[in-house]
Amino acid sequence: MMELIETRTDWEALLGQAAFHTNFHTWEWRNVLTKTFSWLTPKYMRYESREGDSAIIPFYLFSRNGKKHMSSLPFSEYGGPVVLSKKFSGAGMMAEILELSRKNDYSFKINVHPFIQKRMAGEPALGPNLDLRTYILPLDKDIEGIYGKFRANNKKAIREARKSVKVVDGKKEDLRALYSLYVDTMKRNLTVCVPFSFLKNMHEELSPKNMITVRLAMHENRVVAGIINLEYGEVSHYTMGGGDKKYFGLYPNNLLHWTAVESAAGNGKKFYDFGGTRKGSTLEVFKGGWGCETFDIPRYFFGLDDDAPAKGSLIRNAWGRLPAPIIELLSPSIARKVIT
Repeated sequence: MMELIETRTDWEALLGQAAFHTNFHTWEWRNVLTKTFSWLTPKYMRYESREGDSAIIPFYLFSRNGKKHMSSLPFSEYGGPVVLSKKFSGAGMMAEILELSRKNDYSFKINVHPFIQKRMAGEPALGPNLDLRTYILPLDKDIEGIYGKFRANNKKAIREARKSVKVVDGKKEDLRALYSLYVDTMKRNLTVCVPFSFLKNMHEELSPKNMITVRLAMHENRVVAGIINLEYGEVSHYTMGGGDKKYFGLYPNNLLHWTAVESAAGNGKKFYDFGGTRKGSTLEVFKGGWGCETFDIPRYFFGLDDDAPAKGSLIRNAWGRLPAPIIELLSPSIARKVIT
């Protein structure tokens, strides 16, 4: 049975029972999404089965071209269920969601965190798409041991970066500089970016509870790269960033991530998540140099437009040709056209 959870108090009470959840499942993240994208309608649900399976799952409803969609979660690396019971059948929950979407004529997409997927016993009603994977580095207090697992060229890059790059903590007033680097990076990668208000709302909602860290790489008093990590439980999760291509030879991104890894391990975190990457992407070379374990990110789809990937590809190709200021201006409206 699926039922709607309408209050923050009820949602957070249930979330507090879970052994694991991400920042994307929190009410703070709900505020980030609804403040940034007014056209998203949150529907936070609880699933209970006769067999005692229990979970909560956040959805967002939106329409595009007259068609209705629900996503768990949009503009987020992970979504899907937060498991509350000792055992859990992904098949039973997915069958209920499938029935709900058919009854209301919705398509849906669900991204499941690999740590949560491990707990989903039984085959889901729909087989997952596995074209994304994430790289997760196990952490402990042995910093030198962690460093020793890195690929030789990564160690060299970190040593070289230390000669001319300094990593500093970023503040709210630094977000605009980081966003400009992010837009340039997304433009090079032909990837549609989120609007600046997304970063602003992330910082406003998450920083009071230490759920976010911002780091900048400085060279001669100039910001040349930056990263944003989400902090939840035992995980530090790289979620977005950008860099000035002219300074790639100084290896600022290697030093940024090494600084973040050192900090996470020193603060007792158990995992550093380098974030999702499409299989075959050139980013896999960079992320593969850190001694990580790789995990598929299961994504479940139903009823999405057959031409949506083609439309997204056309938009992304045009995106790469636009000047950065125009990209910033158009990002709020374009994001709705390619979101799934």
